[in-house]
Amino acid sequence: MNSSGRNGFWWDLAKDFLLPLVLGVFAGYMAYYIFVKETKRDRVNDEAKKAEERSDKLKYFSALVESALRTSIQQKNNLKNQIKAIRQNNVEFQLMTQVPLYDLKRISEELNLEDYLLAYTNIYSQDRTASVKEFKNTIAAIDYLYDVFQHIIIQLKDSQMYDYQRKKKLQEIYENGWNLSGRLMLYFQRNDPQSYSEFLQLYQNFMQNHQGDNYDLQFYNDFFFVPFNDFCTTYMADNRRIIPEILELGIFTRDGKQSFNQVKSENDIVKNDLIGDFKIIYSSLMELRDNSERLLADF
Repeated sequence: MNSSGRNGFWWDLAKDFLLPLVLGVFAGYMAYYIFVKETKRDRVNDEAKKAEERSDKLKYFSALVESALRTSIQQKNNLKNQIKAIRQNNVEFQLMTQVPLYDLKRISEELNLEDYLLAYTNIYSQDRTASVKEFKNTIAAIDYLYDVFQHIIIQLKDSQMYDYQRKKKLQEIYENGWNLSGRLMLYFQRNDPQSYSEFLQLYQNFMQNHQGDNYDLQFYNDFFFVPFNDFCTTYMADNRRIIPEILELGIFTRDGKQSFNQVKSENDIVKNDLIGDFKIIYSSLMELRDNSERLLADF
């Protein structure tokens, strides 16, 4: 075989076999290279997207915690004012000013906390154990505050209802006693001039000091229940005889004094319960502030 034949053979071999093989290998390598690059790029993009999602979750969570803290402080101040109001006047019971607890409820009842925990521990990954503890304590403080605030709302509504019932009973006692005092006035006028003069003075003192406020329980206690009960008690002790109308008025005015003191006593119990709640709320607020300090500072 001559040299030209050999060259033609190798040329044909290279052209028909080696070149397609090399091109095929190169194409395969390029395809693999592009696949690896795209996969890496997609992975980097996915990680960046996940990191952004985690950051957005923590920003949202931080905003909720900040709002919950602000709401809790405001509600704590409302509770403080309620306690002060009862201290100043334990007769007139009023409902505490309330603020909506939406963000506390949202964190306590509605959020998927596992997602936010993962976001929290991924952002603060230097010490995952400490991060988990911080997050857990933040949630626990919010849960506790939400429960206590809900309890206070229910407690005050119930207390207001019971307070109204006691005052309604007190009003009925007064009306019965007042009607009876009119009959006694006539009795003394006809049968006992000296007692009539004393009784009339009590009656006039009541009318002269009445300001037209039919719901001023302190006035009714001071100018009706106490003085009229003292009169009835002294009359029966001095005269050593029982007149049914005086005995009945003595019972009405005694019950009135007791009911009035019960109103004050029950409202003082409410006040003391609120003081206990206030201490718990203050402590939980300090825990919430301390445990969420890094979160609120970073976002």
